Amino acid sequence: MQLIEDECQQQTVITQVKQQTSSATQHKMDKFYPPKPKINAFNELFTCYLCQGYMINPTTIDVCAHTYCRSCIARHLAVECYCPQCGKPINTTNLQSDDVLRSIIYKLVPGLYQKERERLVQF
Repeated sequence: MQLIEDECQQQTVITQVKQQTSSATQHKMDKFYPPKPKINAFNELFTCYLCQGYMINPTTIDVCAHTYCRSCIARHLAVECYCPQCGKPINTTNLQSDDVLRSIIYKLVPGLYQKERERLVQF
């Protein structure tokens, strides 16, 4: 009977040590490998301030680094001569296509690239 109790206590101690070790290891791993952020956390970086949709042909204003859909900022510039977010004066020569951002958006938003190609063909 004593042998069974000793084995039971030993098994309990082993289980506790494993749990503590696992917890400590997980804590260390969390420190070096923080959890991956969800794509929703980045949505505002890929969303056009003017239309509130994913940016199509992202275009950056070189004087302030704000980015919009090319068509949205072109429409805005037809009426106004300032950045919609910060108010700095701009014109069409201040606009630069952001190919890197466009590539990232197309990779992260499934189907957006294909929809945009279809839309351009119909246009």
